[in-house]
Amino acid sequence: MNNEKKKREERADTLKTEQTLAGILPQEVYEKEDIASFEDEIGRVAQYPFTRGRFPRGYRQKLWLKQQAFGFISAEESNKYLKFLVEKGLQELRFSPDTFNLAAVDPDHPMVQGTLGFVGIPVYSIHQMETVLNGIDLHKVYVDFNGAVTVDDALKYCMLLGVAERRGMDVKDLRGAMVNDPLHAYGFETNSTPFNFEVPWKLTLDSIEYSAEHTPHWHPVVPCGYNMSENGITCIQELAYILSIRMEYIDACIAKGVQFNKVGPGIPLEFACEIDFFETICKIRAARRMWAKISKERYHAQTVKEMTAPCSVQMAGSSMIKNQPMFNIIRLTSEAISAVLAGVQAIQLVGFDEPLAIISYDGGLINAGIEEIVAHETGIPLVVDPLGGSYYVEWLTKKIEDDAWKIIHEIEELGGFRKAIEKGHIQTQVQKSAIERQERISKKNIIKVCENEFNELAEEDIPIRTLDYANQRENINKIMNAYHQFIDGRDKKTVKEALLKLRTTARSGGNVIEPIKNAYKADATIGETAGVLNEAMGYGYDPFGMIEKPEYLKW
Repeated sequence: MNNEKKKREERADTLKTEQTLAGILPQEVYEKEDIASFEDEIGRVAQYPFTRGRFPRGYRQKLWLKQQAFGFISAEESNKYLKFLVEKGLQELRFSPDTFNLAAVDPDHPMVQGTLGFVGIPVYSIHQMETVLNGIDLHKVYVDFNGAVTVDDALKYCMLLGVAERRGMDVKDLRGAMVNDPLHAYGFETNSTPFNFEVPWKLTLDSIEYSAEHTPHWHPVVPCGYNMSENGITCIQELAYILSIRMEYIDACIAKGVQFNKVGPGIPLEFACEIDFFETICKIRAARRMWAKISKERYHAQTVKEMTAPCSVQMAGSSMIKNQPMFNIIRLTSEAISAVLAGVQAIQLVGFDEPLAIISYDGGLINAGIEEIVAHETGIPLVVDPLGGSYYVEWLTKKIEDDAWKIIHEIEELGGFRKAIEKGHIQTQVQKSAIERQERISKKNIIKVCENEFNELAEEDIPIRTLDYANQRENINKIMNAYHQFIDGRDKKTVKEALLKLRTTARSGGNVIEPIKNAYKADATIGETAGVLNEAMGYGYDPFGMIEKPEYLKW
């Protein structure tokens, strides 16, 4: 090599890494022979095994649902922000829960003192739920509870049922979803309360059973790949775990007498939409193909609806960087494009300012712009699965599928996902993957601009506006004053009677969704319903063991 050529190569801007986010080492070029052995598995659009999508006209038939998490400061402020988002085209309302909601206690519990309104919506009774949804037509929007840990989502579902009934609405018309997934919460150790697993497990199965009968347009459990991915696992593990969890819930419901065609199609697949463009696309394509095979071979599915599942994504919070957060807008746009190319049914963009605070008004507006530009300016949604047939895309889809099957078979050999948790297998794999990912970031096998490379781009300050929490201490006092007035002004006899019915139902092993809903309509609080249920199932009233049961609830 002559000196001039050597100098040119040294000056060249080359890739910093040649690995995918999951650590896969792709070839430089893919040809037809790389997919020849499995080309017949790709299939056609809207035909088994649905690799290329379920709907023959794709987004020409219907665009994806636009989701946005919301909630901060108070129920009143959250309602203002919610109306702002709906005006900007939001279709699915994702409740961000406050700390006491995640813990399933009331706002005066010592565990959550001083935290109200900082991370989500403070909702302790049906009245706050009514305030948040004031002026929102529940016939026109989807409601989504994404507390994702222990019992919060199922309890909010019961509140929503009560709100709908108070409005005179037929609950069969409610549309939406909730994570409500204790398997991932316990397997990934994201549960924020010491509830015994049997309590959220019962709530989840009861809500699936109840929803199949009463709210057919509601998705009562959404295995949360997003939360799993944020713990540091690979896209391959995420895919395997979601499908394993889905099978666990379906099997448990079938054992309770619920038919597969009532429950199977109602459990969506929710993934993290990570920054690795092609991995995200291929993971979702593989998911459709894998679920089609599982539903047909394991559950003897007959219809297209039974062999397919709605796929949604949430942009990866872990891909957002706090240094120069305006660059996150670029990351969000790239992730949104990959989701659309993959053909998902719903998209939630996180805030570009997420590393600094809960998404702001600016973040919500920017997200609305990203989705409308991708939908109506880029031309991407015009063609179904436009990357289908790409040698690299088909090879990577198959690679992710094959590796995910290996993990699923390991879990099945352990007795299913729940048994794998009980044996510590899942926790061990999650910890191992998280450590490996961090090591790869440290070694720059994973590049994060302005974090481990190109830090000079963060030297110039680009101002942003985040939410103002300067008066939150005053807001907390207002919330607590309103809470105490509510507690003192209730008819405690009516509350006690409703909670006693919940206790009786739980102790007899009956479905608790209806009595919890009725308890909220009688002005019970989230802490009281969770406490009575927990105690009725043989555990203490307070999962933290810090407070006594109120006098009026001593039977």
